[in-house]
Amino acid sequence: NTFLARGFSPSRVFVAAPPVDLPDIPENRPEPDPFIISYVGLLEPAKGFHLLIDAFRKLDRPNTRLWLWGNTGTRSLARYMRQQMAECPRIELKSGSVRALGHEKVYGASSVLVHPSLADGFGYVVSEAMAAGIPVITTTATGASEWIEDGVSGFVVAPGDAEAIRERLLQLMDSPALRRDMGQRAREAMRPLTIERMRECYRQVLSSL
Repeated sequence: NTFLARGFSPSRVFVAAPPVDLPDIPENRPEPDPFIISYVGLLEPAKGFHLLIDAFRKLDRPNTRLWLWGNTGTRSLARYMRQQMAECPRIELKSGSVRALGHEKVYGASSVLVHPSLADGFGYVVSEAMAAGIPVITTTATGASEWIEDGVSGFVVAPGDAEAIRERLLQLMDSPALRRDMGQRAREAMRPLTIERMRECYRQVLSSL
């Protein structure tokens, strides 16, 4: 959509969604207690992680934790994170990547993934979390949001809307049944994202040229 908005011809734009190896991502796990909200990615303004922190701090739910799996890219962001964690000890900065730690360690320990990006080509962590069977809240500025049926297999909000993130988190916290159902539907939505589908997309485009 952003390419089209900048004037590219639709005939020159195609989407080949990255594959998800569903059998390698475990699904069955007990629900975390306390309620764990996870963010996975670089801690930079374009990813909107600060909006998630704003939403989390307004929840006023003691039995919740916010885990940020990523690294700060600048000293100013490192200072920002130190301040946030000092003011709210329920915010934790986690070290290590999903690849190194494993899906179960990150997504398996999470109640929900929030990917509040302001601009993102795809957002692979969205599809990984969905494949793990946990609800995802993301924005329309993330390409992977096209795979989410809003309110059914996850939530899609406008970029920059911290209040909408807070409201969706409250919905999930207050309804274990919704969390389970949404997680199951999210995993099912990832089944079409195979390497064969991606290859076929490229084959068709190359053949058309």
